[in-house]
Amino acid sequence: MYHIDGFAVLTEYRYKGIGSRIQAAVGGMAGEKPVILVADAEDTAKDMYVKQGYTYMGFQYSALKE
Repeated sequence: MYHIDGFAVLTEYRYKGIGSRIQAAVGGMAGEKPVILVADAEDTAKDMYVKQGYTYMGFQYSALKE
C-alpha cells in the first residue's frame, strides 16, 4: 500500500501537468497495490485526483486545542 499526504506543486508550476505526471508515476510504482491519498478539504486538485482514477472515500475532521 502507498500513502500520499502533503503533496503539492509550487504555484508557478501548477496547471502544467506536473502534478498529474507525479501522480501517474506513483500509480505506476504501486502497480496493483492500493494508493491512499490524503487531501485537505479545500484541496483545489480534486478534479486531478478523479482524473487519475482516485475514488472519494470519505472525510475526517481533526482539531487541536492547546
